[in-house]
Amino acid sequence: MAEQIPHGVATSLINKIASLAFREIGRIYGVMDDLEKLKDTLESIRLVLSDAELKQGQDATVAHWIKRFKQVLYDADDLLDDIFIKDLRRKRMSQVRGFFSKSVNPILFRAKLARKIENIRKEFNNVAEEMSKLNLNQSSVILKQDECAWRETSSSVLQSEIVGREENKSDIVNLLKQTHPNQNVSLIVVVGMGGLGKTALAQLVYNAAKDQKLFQKYMWVCVSEDFKVKTVLKKMLESLGKDAGGDSIEALQQKLREELNGQNYMLVLDDVWNEDHSKWSDLRTHLMCGGQGSKLLVTTRSTLVSQAMGIDEPYVLRGLTDEQSWTLLKNLTFGEDSSRMSSELQTIGEEIAKKCRGVPLAIKTVGGFLRIRVEEVDEWSSLLHGDIWRLCEEENSIMPVLNLSYRNLLPELRQCFAFCCLYPKDSVIKKDELIELWMAQGYLASPIETQSTKDVGNQYVKILLMRSFFQDASMDENGHIRSFKMHDLMHDLATLVAGNDCYLHMEGKRIVGRPMHVAFVTSTDCSLDVFDVSKLRTIIHCVFATNLVAKLSFMGKLKCLRALNLSFYFITQLPKSIDKVKHLRYLDLSYSRNLRSLPESIGNLVCLQTLKLKDCESLLSLPESIGNLVCLQTLEVKGCRSLLSFPESIGNLVCLQTLKVNGCGSLVSLPESVGNLICLQSLILNDCWSLVFPTKMITKLINLKKLHIERCKAFEDSMPVGLGKLISLQSLPRFVVGNNKEDTSGKLNELKELVDLRGKLTIGNLDLVKDAASESQETNMRSKKHIQDLSLLWGPTSPDFWGLMSSMLWGRRSDSSEYEIRKSESLVLLDNLCPHQNLRSLDVNGFPGVRFSDWLISLIHVVRISLSYLPNCKHLPPLERLPCLRELELNYMESLEWMDCYENIGDVFFPSLEKLVIHGCENLRGWEKNANETQNHLSLPPFPRLLYLQIDCPKLTCMPPFPHLVELELGWGSSVKPMLERCMVKHDSSSISPLSHLKRLRLSRVTDIEAMAEDWMKNLTSLQSLELNGSSAIQILSRYLQYLPSQLENLEISFDDEKLDLWKHTQGRDPPHALSSLQTICFSDCENMKAIPEQIGNLQSLRLLKIANCPKLESLDEADRCLPNIHTLQIYGCPILKRKYDPECGEDRAKIAHIPVISISWY
Repeated sequence: MAEQIPHGVATSLINKIASLAFREIGRIYGVMDDLEKLKDTLESIRLVLSDAELKQGQDATVAHWIKRFKQVLYDADDLLDDIFIKDLRRKRMSQVRGFFSKSVNPILFRAKLARKIENIRKEFNNVAEEMSKLNLNQSSVILKQDECAWRETSSSVLQSEIVGREENKSDIVNLLKQTHPNQNVSLIVVVGMGGLGKTALAQLVYNAAKDQKLFQKYMWVCVSEDFKVKTVLKKMLESLGKDAGGDSIEALQQKLREELNGQNYMLVLDDVWNEDHSKWSDLRTHLMCGGQGSKLLVTTRSTLVSQAMGIDEPYVLRGLTDEQSWTLLKNLTFGEDSSRMSSELQTIGEEIAKKCRGVPLAIKTVGGFLRIRVEEVDEWSSLLHGDIWRLCEEENSIMPVLNLSYRNLLPELRQCFAFCCLYPKDSVIKKDELIELWMAQGYLASPIETQSTKDVGNQYVKILLMRSFFQDASMDENGHIRSFKMHDLMHDLATLVAGNDCYLHMEGKRIVGRPMHVAFVTSTDCSLDVFDVSKLRTIIHCVFATNLVAKLSFMGKLKCLRALNLSFYFITQLPKSIDKVKHLRYLDLSYSRNLRSLPESIGNLVCLQTLKLKDCESLLSLPESIGNLVCLQTLEVKGCRSLLSFPESIGNLVCLQTLKVNGCGSLVSLPESVGNLICLQSLILNDCWSLVFPTKMITKLINLKKLHIERCKAFEDSMPVGLGKLISLQSLPRFVVGNNKEDTSGKLNELKELVDLRGKLTIGNLDLVKDAASESQETNMRSKKHIQDLSLLWGPTSPDFWGLMSSMLWGRRSDSSEYEIRKSESLVLLDNLCPHQNLRSLDVNGFPGVRFSDWLISLIHVVRISLSYLPNCKHLPPLERLPCLRELELNYMESLEWMDCYENIGDVFFPSLEKLVIHGCENLRGWEKNANETQNHLSLPPFPRLLYLQIDCPKLTCMPPFPHLVELELGWGSSVKPMLERCMVKHDSSSISPLSHLKRLRLSRVTDIEAMAEDWMKNLTSLQSLELNGSSAIQILSRYLQYLPSQLENLEISFDDEKLDLWKHTQGRDPPHALSSLQTICFSDCENMKAIPEQIGNLQSLRLLKIANCPKLESLDEADRCLPNIHTLQIYGCPILKRKYDPECGEDRAKIAHIPVISISWY
């Protein structure tokens, strides 16, 4: 098996020897010449490593030489660490005892050090001598600028490029819609070779099902080779957002029943390999706890899998056509700019696309290879006529294509990619964690002295994403990569090229060779006894288990260890011998919930770069010696609820770049020495409610790029004066204007120089701005072009404040002349806070002005606008021409009467709007002030894309039509009549029946429910869910239930009377046709109801009965006839029913004992 060459480690050693720190060491100890010779030898060997890596498969002598080189290289890495550690010790002792410690003979020490360096140099000379006999060619690989550039226009590369799968998606969605009356769960199996895009197609279908609301619950489970019923059930619960823990299958099954509650669901089982029918049958018995109509979508490479599931004719996914293949390759290679493509390149490219045999992963991989060679015709031609296509045919696999792309990576990138095989298939790989692990191995050496190792790591991740080695990237609020995945074929490739260096522990997997990096992801046979621990460089233990070792007594044997992850290991005490692992650079002790303290000896790990302490709930303090970790770059303390303080010595961490302190509720202070951390780039202090410290020390952190402080007492009411000096800041989600008479609180103009802010920015307490004109003018908001999400709050940033609508009270707090002045100043303030037109989302709360600023219509890229609690605002600028606006919310704007429009509306009318919410606007009358209300439907064009509409406005009479609506909510005093008038308008451009797409309708105490007529009800041909609040609405609509479509699945009712007839004017007791498919019925907040409507006893399709907050309801006797069919019964806030049907002591509990899922509680 091929050997993985640690190119990055070699480069890192060369850079380290050339650094100022080691030049000083060489001068002090008199070994500078020896170090220089060592560096020269290593540089000469590095030049032939790429050729050696290529030839080792054909020449065993080369493979043996590589093994020898790796061992000497790692020995040299250890030696340089030792030199660094001893020099640090010398510096400390010199401060205490003089230049050298009396316990150390300086002459003897120098001689000993020189001898060690000379021995390593001889070893390298021997390696170089052997190298000269192997006829290896020198090569120098340089990172191309195009390859490392991360252009804004290439962000689409982060997502799966999907071409030619719309028809497949439509086919499978239609299969999901098919009904199977005799099957509780029906099965769809998609079969296709690896790399065809089965997972991507399943994701398209999954999202489409969610968008169309085809099911009530959705779950996604990647199964892969490890098909275990218990594992699948756990992942199903996790997909539903529940903690599965380590429960038995029976307990997991019960949790799943409770979670599904008889509701129909869609479950995707991705990448299934199991061909054992008995295992599938066992799993299927546990999948029957959902509602009728549930669907299971399976993806697999093998038809034998579908046969084991009883499916003889699966959905076979074919490859892309030649035309689709070329379209995908062209998009990946040239993006939107295909002008650079010559006719010669197009001809060659079309032939290359054909060679990929319609396999998207092969096309994406080739596209990543060609993207940086868009002008190199010879390279394209060489690829077209290369041997890889013959190998693909012979192996019936695309692996040769993937391998070619791997071989064309930078040498340093190859080892980084291979290391990723330590993650299980389908894992979500956190970018920061991976970079920290790469750093620990020394993989991230940079030829540029000013470039940090983390910057190199970020660059490598971007390249691997652009080259399709990684995929499915998720982004944070600032557009930075947060995490990603690897395709399972890419994982196979990483495992192949890593050789014996990496070992991912799985049940039944055999250990080959002497691995240097091991990861345990299953709790079975989790032991280090079978490894040569003295050679291990990585141990990752991230499963619930306690049998990795009997005790942590193995620490002293880990002589070469660089990364140790003991998360979920449940240690109670870290042994003092941890300092024996002197080369350790990465230590993760997360989820050690009983760990109370760290030993002082941890301060001897001076090479440590990353320390993670997440959810160490019992941790009381950090040792003073932590200040000795002079190489520490990342310190993460999260969920340590017992931690009271940080030691003063934390200010000695001169290399610290990231400090994350989250959820430490008992933490009361930070030492002022934090202000000494001048290298700090990221400071996160969230949910530390008791934390108080001199906030001005933050202004000393001149290199800070990210400052996240939420729910922290020290920053509750203001920001520090001088914050504006932190001109490198890129992320500041929250800025609070202070009200401090001593002027110790930062003013709004602190934002002036922070021109590089990006992502989200919330500015609170704008009502406290003293000099609105000058302060706001100096904020320079228009120049902040990277801000995507802006919130302007005339009040606190606390969500609880706005939840109580206190800002409305603030808006009404005074009618004095002073308040009138404040309203005028607020408009000036808002005008001056005009954001850059790149803004994507805008929230404004509590603004007291009479009109809104005109800059709103300049936001041509804005996707979402929410204006809430604007009590005096009478005028909004016309918004209908904003091209990208998808969501518009207007809440509690009681002075607003008309929505202003342009004089000539024209054809452009909210072209992208999909969601519209108008709530609590009690005086809003409509969209067009001068419209003839009897003919308004002729003057306003329809919303072309509106899907969701929520209206709560009693005076609204003029409303544009909404022919494509899917969800409609009318509530609390709203009038039905204008809505119906808008619905009944048919436009020439559309043959769609009014409201024929509506799937959900909610009516809450509307004023004129009688306006709903038979014709209107008949239009609701897609209705699935009907929610009614108010006795009058229910009584009137009950006359027309017979006209509703039969697809109705959910009915929710809230009324005031003692008794209710669910339907009238039908023959006999049978329910109307519309309710024949009803699966769920809910009675909520029926305060006077004493008996359930007896008609529900005839609803034989009913599966879920929910009763909430019905304090006078006495029994379920009226539902006796339907109870045998019910799968789930939920009773909340019904004290009489609680006593009567309690499963443990209720007198009538036997009547409901047959129901599989029962949930009864007081609240």
